[in-house]
Formats: sequence, structure tokens, C-alpha cells
Amino acid sequence: MIKMPRTFKTSAAAGINNYNADIPNRDKVGRFLWEILDSLREANVRQFANEFTLVNITHADTGKSIGVLDSPPIDTMDSPIAVTFLLRGKPDSYAHRATIYQNTRTWQIWGNGTRRFITLYFGRAIVNKHGMQFMLEPDLRLLWNIAGAITKVFMVNGVKDYAIPLTDVKQVSLYEQYSNRCSDFYSLVDQLPIQLWPYTQVFWEECSYLFDPRMLPNGFAAYWLFYLDSSVYMPTLSSTASQYITDMMSKVISDGLTVLSAAVSMQSQPSTVGQSMLFMFVYCLRALGIEIVGGSYTETEIASRKYVAGFCRAVQELPDFKQQFILYLSLGNTKAMGLDIYNYTTDIANTFLYLLDLSNKQFVGGGT
Repeated sequence: MIKMPRTFKTSAAAGINNYNADIPNRDKVGRFLWEILDSLREANVRQFANEFTLVNITHADTGKSIGVLDSPPIDTMDSPIAVTFLLRGKPDSYAHRATIYQNTRTWQIWGNGTRRFITLYFGRAIVNKHGMQFMLEPDLRLLWNIAGAITKVFMVNGVKDYAIPLTDVKQVSLYEQYSNRCSDFYSLVDQLPIQLWPYTQVFWEECSYLFDPRMLPNGFAAYWLFYLDSSVYMPTLSSTASQYITDMMSKVISDGLTVLSAAVSMQSQPSTVGQSMLFMFVYCLRALGIEIVGGSYTETEIASRKYVAGFCRAVQELPDFKQQFILYLSLGNTKAMGLDIYNYTTDIANTFLYLLDLSNKQFVGGGT
């Protein structure tokens, strides 16, 4: 057994030991963590949050285990991976002559009068799904650190949902205070509940291997665009997080392009700018070196109006500009164009940015 010196009983960061996420298999370990959280949520043992701590992870296929205690003295249902937590009592030994209090196909609560534990079982299908059939010692150590710390956060904060509903996208500025709140994984688990992690820069830059789409509420694109897009270095993201962000943002841009094309076809200049068009203009203007994000959603929307009006005027008053925009729209569907603009590495994307820059110079008085 790989012996760990401390538990997570007193705090989420207390049991972390030589945390190192720079291992080849960190993405699969991060995804497997969510199986653990889902099982704990199903077991509904939050009443034990104060004394709760991870005590052992056993990987049967390799005959390895890690923890402050050895593998539990109970039938682990021939599961390739078993994860055991203390619910009540001291984490210095297992309960002898254990009684089974609750028993399901995927978890078991057991113990005696002074000590109580829960062991989670993960079957072959889940283990194969996440590629956890073979785990090296660094994999087990990473799983110990993240599972121990994050499950403690999960329990202490009584998490029912993994995301905080964003009922009004205009309130995204309320969460800006968290963007630079934490500096590393230790401060993340000690200072914030799981639902607030996506609002921090450090989560995306250092911990995105822990990302799960359920962490993001509807409307999160606004927060990402306003407060994270310009500061998070995309190559640091895990493949899962990177693909999700790319899909989310390219859809936002394509929706904005659809609304813009409808507005200019009706030869109208909107008095207010809707969400889709606002998000597209924020992103595209930033690509041109123009930042319009203000202290609130309303300030940003007001700042965007002159650029939207300038583009619409260019279509209405400049025949060559209108012809180029119509030709641009004929080159493909808006979904593909949204992805092109988000990556702005193609001639199609550069064409739209060129037109936007041209309209700025002509009617707004600025440009690149």
C-alpha cells in the first residue's frame, strides 16, 4: 500500500500530499473523479460532512492501494476500483466486526458504533469507459489528492447541483470577483465551492482536466467572453474543456452573425444590441484590438452600439461593402463561419474582420 500521512478530515487541502497534475493520464483521472462525486450524491451522506474523509482507494487489477488505511476488510464485490471514505469516527483503523447498514449495487455503508464508512464500487464498464484498467503510482497519487480534496469540498458545501443557475445573463458581472480569487489547486479547494470554480482563471489554466460540462450553467458564454477569453491561454486547456469552449463560443458567434445578417437585410439599425450580436461584436472587436467590455453587461451593450450601427450603415451606404458582405455570407453556413471566426485562421474569418475594421474606420472613427 502507498501510505498517505494525512487525511482530509479537517479541511479539503489538509490531506493533499505532493500534488502533481503533470502526468500523462491526468485527463482520464479527472474524468473518473466525477463518477465518485455522482456516487456520493446518490448515496446522500452529507450529514457526515464534518468528519468525512477519504481513507483508501484500491485498484484490484494492479493489486495496488493508496490511503491512510489499507484496503477495507469487506467484500468489494469484485470491483476493479473501490473507494472508501470515513463517515464518522477516527480514521486510525477500520471497524472490527462490521455491520452492513446500507448495501446497494454500487456502494455500501458499514461499520460499528464508533466508526462508520462508505465504500463505493466501480464496475468494469465504468473503469473501461475511463481507461482506468491500469494505473501507475502517479495516477493513484493524483486520484488520491483530487478525490480526497474535492469530495470534502463537495460534502462541506452540500452540493446538490454542479452549477449555479445563471437566470439572468446580465448578472454575470457579479461573478467577476472570483476570476483571480485563487492562485492554485490548494486555494481553489480551500476557498470556493465546486460551482464557482469555472469562474476562476486558475481552474481553466491549471485544473481543466477536472472539467465537466455540468459545471457550466446556461449563459456561461457571456462570463467566458467578458472575463476569461482574453486571459486564459487556450493551449493549457484539456482536450475536453477546449472542445467544449470552442463549440460554445463558435455557436455564440454564428448566432450573432445570423442576427446581424437579418438586421442588415431589413436595412435597420437596432437601438439596442441583443445578446447574440453583442457577444459576436465583443469577440470580433477584441480580435481587432478593441476592448469594449465595461463594468457591467449594460455598459458593454451600450459600448457596442456604435460599432453595430457603423457596420449596418456601411452595408446601407457603401455598395462595394454591401457586395462584399453578401459574397461573404454566400461562402458557407453561419455555423461553419462561427467556428472560422472563433479560430480566425482562415480567409473567411479574415474577410469578416476586414469588413468590421473597414466599417469602424468609415463610420466609428477607429480601426486597426
